[in-house]
Amino acid sequence: YVVKPSTTASLDPLYDSCPNFTEVIDDLKKSLALAVSGNEPVSFPPLLLLGEPGVGKTHFARCLSDSLGTSYQFVSMSSLTAGWILSGASSQWNHAKPGKVAQALVGGEVANPIIVLDEVDKAGGDARYDPMGALYELLEHDTARRFRDEYVDVEIDASHILWVTTAND
Repeated sequence: YVVKPSTTASLDPLYDSCPNFTEVIDDLKKSLALAVSGNEPVSFPPLLLLGEPGVGKTHFARCLSDSLGTSYQFVSMSSLTAGWILSGASSQWNHAKPGKVAQALVGGEVANPIIVLDEVDKAGGDARYDPMGALYELLEHDTARRFRDEYVDVEIDASHILWVTTAND
């Protein structure tokens, strides 16, 4: 099940509730208009919301999810130390489990949730377990169609995920 918009008006309340993001909303309305005219699912390129702390980047992503009628998954990249948080850990490991992407798609109600990667500029950790590594596959539409969570070990179509990232720098 994918969320398909019927009008671009669903984004109009964001102009009042998130005034720092008028340019972003204008761009999103263009993507939404294309989806409406083609009777297609909500789709837009991955967003990077760049700005000082406190301008409302995370709040905007949450409000966007509500306006579009899709689900919302939040991942704090500043505290992420390993890529398996996004892509799952091998079931051979003790306490292994699916990653946030598989959890959002398999356990969620829609195939196009908004996944917010908060503070991507602060992602770090050991280079062998790069938390950004899974994004190389997930942010590219064609490879995301055949995403394989290491725990689930079954191809999952993650190409409809709506990615919103935030950063201060």
